[in-house]
Amino acid sequence: MRRALPTPLALPFVLLATCTPTAAAAPERILFPVLGGADHYGDDYGDPRGQGSHEGNDLMAPRGRPVIAVAAGVVKLHHSPRSGPMLYLRSRTREFVYIHLNNDRTSGNDNTGGPETAFAPGLRSGSRVRAGQVIGYVGNSGDADSTPPHLHFEMRSHGGGPVNPYRHLRAARVVFVPVAPRPPADRLIAASAPAGIRLTLVGRLAWTSPGPDGGRVAVRVRRVVTDVPGCRPIGVRRLVVLRSTPAAAAGLAGVAPGSAVRVTTAPEEPTVARRQLFPATWSAETVAAG
Repeated sequence: MRRALPTPLALPFVLLATCTPTAAAAPERILFPVLGGADHYGDDYGDPRGQGSHEGNDLMAPRGRPVIAVAAGVVKLHHSPRSGPMLYLRSRTREFVYIHLNNDRTSGNDNTGGPETAFAPGLRSGSRVRAGQVIGYVGNSGDADSTPPHLHFEMRSHGGGPVNPYRHLRAARVVFVPVAPRPPADRLIAASAPAGIRLTLVGRLAWTSPGPDGGRVAVRVRRVVTDVPGCRPIGVRRLVVLRSTPAAAAGLAGVAPGSAVRVTTAPEEPTVARRQLFPATWSAETVAAG
């Protein structure tokens, strides 16, 4: 049967509808899955691989670097010869997949580790996690054994279809400080207030600015240590400006810019701004040279 042509009145509207571009949906706001960010990554989604097309992005990072939950949800731990130790994180809107987690006990590629080197302490299938909580560690397990350490990260719809994560990762917040796991139910009543997090920042003194409240101190940070369970120290290269307490200012007496220092912060509630190490969001409680 021949298809009827549109009437002259309908034709302009048909053309208009055909030519109007569809606006792309805004990237989903998630946290970057590697604490402190990746050394580098690209849009390698869809690249050819031995088993088919690449269904995620490879985020290159040092072995053992903590990986965090990009959103609140429930985790499922898994292991396969091809993927090594891995986990699924199911949030309200997506499923995220973390593959090639760490299976090494040393800094070398010894392949002698297991769940204790891949996953955060106490994490089990069915665990509910908070956005920003440490859930595992970067590695090169499974068929990535001959490659540098990295996190293979996937995004999927709840129906299981893969989604290119690249633009979502580009828009993601990179945080340097995780959140602590939620306390067990039997401790929730005893916890009258959220516990603060304390940082130790290791680096070199950049400058100080005196003031009646202690002023400000800036440190070129090379290492961030937290007291959050399961969070290992991470190497960074970042200028961090802190509020300086009178005690910290006294510890800086005679310390010249460029000197090696260790700064311990006062315990603080880990807001997003603090976890991103925004200026003057943390208070330096003590400063020690060397």
